[in-house]
Amino acid sequence: IYSGEAFEDAVISELIKDVDYTVEYENNVDVGEATVIITGIGNYAETIVKTFAISQKAIDQTMFKIDKTLREYTGKAHTPELESNLSKGVDYVLAYTNNKNVGKATITVIGIGNYQGKLNYTFTIKKPTVKKVKGVKATSTKTKTLIVKWKKTSGVKGYVIQYSLKKNFKGKKVITVTKQKTVKKLIKKLKSGKKYYVRVAAYKNYKNAKGKTLKAIGQFAKVKYAVKVK
Repeated sequence: IYSGEAFEDAVISELIKDVDYTVEYENNVDVGEATVIITGIGNYAETIVKTFAISQKAIDQTMFKIDKTLREYTGKAHTPELESNLSKGVDYVLAYTNNKNVGKATITVIGIGNYQGKLNYTFTIKKPTVKKVKGVKATSTKTKTLIVKWKKTSGVKGYVIQYSLKKNFKGKKVITVTKQKTVKKLIKKLKSGKKYYVRVAAYKNYKNAKGKTLKAIGQFAKVKYAVKVK
């Protein structure tokens, strides 16, 4: 079996090496057919040529190490490398499955050249991180309406606005703003004379393991005080 070193113990004899015979080897390191040439010296003559096989070594878990750091969803495939003393492309290749969407991804190590076998390692792709919205304000300038404003948040898909008559947001209404550049929203058909609690969060889209598109919603930023509607 392949060891990375030259095999030089293929000859067993009652004769004395370098007194009765000499030994030479060819192709005796890598996997394949190696040759041993035995040449008689001293009281012995003739040359004998023999071959022997060097087989592939099985890869195992001790040869590789994976970085368990969580990868964040980006919409692109994650292809992390493994730490190993072996040479990628010479001793092994890597294959990836389920390595784009949120969930558990798999790296398959496949031995090649002097190595054989397969090993599986897993890593996790988490939901994308979403920045908190800043500068949230709400005012009522017209009857039964609120205008909600906030600062544009970089790297997001859009915003989620929630408003409710209750401080704990029980029975809340939800509005989704699908454009990242939009920084205000008019809310209509509210109850005149009532106080409303308002909060805004940014969101990013991501896909789960089944390929379904979902929203990763960031931390909500609240309007500091309830706003009384005209």
